[in-house]
Amino acid sequence: MPAVQEDLAAETASGPAPDYRTAYKATPPESEEDEALTALEPGLDAAATAAKAAGKHRLDPMAGRLLLLRRAALADRRAYATELDPLRDGATVTQVERALDHAEVAAEALRAFDVEADSVYASGALRPEHPIWRDEPDPGRACVRQEYVQWTRVERVILSRA
Repeated sequence: MPAVQEDLAAETASGPAPDYRTAYKATPPESEEDEALTALEPGLDAAATAAKAAGKHRLDPMAGRLLLLRRAALADRRAYATELDPLRDGATVTQVERALDHAEVAAEALRAFDVEADSVYASGALRPEHPIWRDEPDPGRACVRQEYVQWTRVERVILSRA
């Protein structure tokens, strides 16, 4: 596909959030990420059950947030790919709308978690409740991209020290 058509896909505005390519340049293939997240969920469910049995209200918030972040990033990646499909005669408008809705719902779940936790776990330069996100054309996905970039930077540092 020509690069010009790639640029026609919806992008995050040139505001505070990174664009799609910057945010996801070092990600595993979607299928691998989906398998990894599917494998993580039972462990988180077991940890939540154990936390409740120990009298805690919930499991380690960072573990739950990481799952929300990675799921939101995966939904964003899938929505982006689906946005390109009509250019390739591969997706209907309904499929694109569903993918976009799914990405926005996943992004909003992450933002709601962060806002409820007073942004203690957010690591981007701009907190999820910052008013600038209201100026973004797609604030949830933009915020997810910012947070995902921060998370992958930390992961690279940790892996380089191991």
